[in-house]
Amino acid sequence: MTPKHSKLPPTGLFVPQDPAAYQAALALYPGDLLPDDRYEDWSSEARETLRQDHLRLLVRFAKLFEKQKEYTEAIESLSRL
Repeated sequence: MTPKHSKLPPTGLFVPQDPAAYQAALALYPGDLLPDDRYEDWSSEARETLRQDHLRLLVRFAKLFEKQKEYTEAIESLSRL
């Protein structure tokens, strides 16, 4: 289930088959949103949505590698979870 504010399409919709697309998307995530405001309620929902989107991208990336029988790359992607 995709969080209500997620920018990613639900699983099963368009999923890129180009590893470069995943690498570009993953490079855009610098880490937790507003880490200095980690305990502020107003930022927690957006932070968690972005974190979940990032994790979902890592899993999709690993599945792409698995489909292409590139198991080392799949494991590397999953190790970032």
